[in-house]
Amino acid sequence: GFADGDRRVVFRDALSGFHRANLALVHAVEEALLVTRTPYGPGARGAEDLRAARVALALGFDRLATAGLPDDVGEDFASLHLNVVRTIDLHVLGEGRDAYLMANLEQLNNLWNAFHRRMTKGTVRLGDQATDTVQAMHQNWNAVLRAVLGLRGNS
Repeated sequence: GFADGDRRVVFRDALSGFHRANLALVHAVEEALLVTRTPYGPGARGAEDLRAARVALALGFDRLATAGLPDDVGEDFASLHLNVVRTIDLHVLGEGRDAYLMANLEQLNNLWNAFHRRMTKGTVRLGDQATDTVQAMHQNWNAVLRAVLGLRGNS
């Protein structure tokens, strides 16, 4: 096992990599949503960007999930991966799958918000840097929601 200091270093490194992959995915999703139903469409490059961001996020999370997480956060991250990230990966990303996102947006949002609340306001204490990263991920999720809800309002 890792000593507590070693575990924190490994965890911060993995969380930072996951955050970078999350940013890439958010960017690719926002870009695809902005050009959907326009003459510019996401096209092959947009689809490739989404695939690459998805793979990077999956690898980043897999690393994060196995990075010697402290017992009090490991289950929360595994749940987030299974119930939000993997769900989006399997059912939302890709052409013609926006109906699933719209039908399940409230559930996905509730799952994300529960994770965010536990990590930033619950009994779990991640430390300032990790809390800042989770907070930034939350802001990115909210940006995706605004883009999705803006599109839904304009359809």
